[in-house]
Amino acid sequence: MRGFSHSKVTNNHGQVCDGRVESLHCFSPLEAEAKALWLGSRLAVELSSPCIVLTDCLSLVKALRGQFQSWPWRAAAWLGRIKVLTASHPMIMIDHIKRKRNSKANCVAKSCARKQLPNDWIHILDVGAPLL
Repeated sequence: MRGFSHSKVTNNHGQVCDGRVESLHCFSPLEAEAKALWLGSRLAVELSSPCIVLTDCLSLVKALRGQFQSWPWRAAAWLGRIKVLTASHPMIMIDHIKRKRNSKANCVAKSCARKQLPNDWIHILDVGAPLL
């Protein structure tokens, strides 16, 4: 997905983003959401827990877009933040994110919500997120 490599890449808006030091303003809202979901799936894999079904990512997306909006996040910092958020709320949810019913983002989210294993999430996001 764009914005995840260790080289300089451009996002959908033609902005150059350094994959080693990423900031939220490099991504559109949908790209930021896709990144949050991808990192959430990384957390599930790291915890070796197929029980973490990321069915709604609203609180995570809010946290990642909110007060830290202009602060650069390294990948480890993103993952650390997700760990903090999920420590008291292990089920992160996406079905309450408001978007157009049949938008590509909505279709990707619904597909992800039906899956039970982290590998399925990673596969869907790798394939689906570039379509957002």
